[in-house]
Amino acid sequence: MNPAYKKINDALRIGPLTMPQWVVVSIGVLLAVVWVTSLSPFGPTLTIVTAIYGPGLLVGAALTAAFVGLDITWMTRGFITFERLDGRHLAGAGTASGYIVEPDPDERAALSDAVEVGDLWAV
Repeated sequence: MNPAYKKINDALRIGPLTMPQWVVVSIGVLLAVVWVTSLSPFGPTLTIVTAIYGPGLLVGAALTAAFVGLDITWMTRGFITFERLDGRHLAGAGTASGYIVEPDPDERAALSDAVEVGDLWAV
């Protein structure tokens, strides 16, 4: 395959981040600026600390998604698809339906008579 065609389907990246991730980073920076300039009811030190850590969570989430390969859209679609499936099963034994196979009592008796436990440990 021609390498140029592979690039057509790739997401547009500027540095390590895609465009939606850059939007999240921009929103985080914008929230920090708005928080520091007009919204914070705290003193200057606590305002700076909350302005760094609060929107920094958004930036951290965007960077984590960039390097881990996490796609929230795919995860959400997969979760919704899984929840809508009729044939999904939870862990555990559950209940059996349909045919029940029971061993033949004559074969079970023949097998128990064929091997003596004492003979297995004889030296």
